[in-house]
Amino acid sequence: MNQGICSSVAFESPGPLHDIIVCWIDQHVVHKGEGLKRLHLFIVELIRAGIFYPLAYVRQLIVSGIMDTSVNMVDLERQKRHCRILKQLPGKFIHHALEESEIIEGPLLIEALHVYLNERRLIL
Repeated sequence: MNQGICSSVAFESPGPLHDIIVCWIDQHVVHKGEGLKRLHLFIVELIRAGIFYPLAYVRQLIVSGIMDTSVNMVDLERQKRHCRILKQLPGKFIHHALEESEIIEGPLLIEALHVYLNERRLIL
């Protein structure tokens, strides 16, 4: 990892593929049980490959207003989908995945993880 990269980079979309995945999650029903487990495994592999950043995902949900409380039934279902996924991405898991993928390291990792946990808590 380039030492000149600051922790804010971890909160930015790593590219169009990440954004496509977020849009796919936003548009598709993720069934509980086996479907949710498969999605979780898929997201784990995407994080390890450096394609999906959970920190950027949470930030995008906040900025886009997807988690707004004054929503209609369609938007409420979208919120439920994203909340189910976020519940599968707790701090300990994200810490391990980010260490493994080397997206961000050292003190910056601790700082970024702290921000992620606060933002995740805000949404959940």
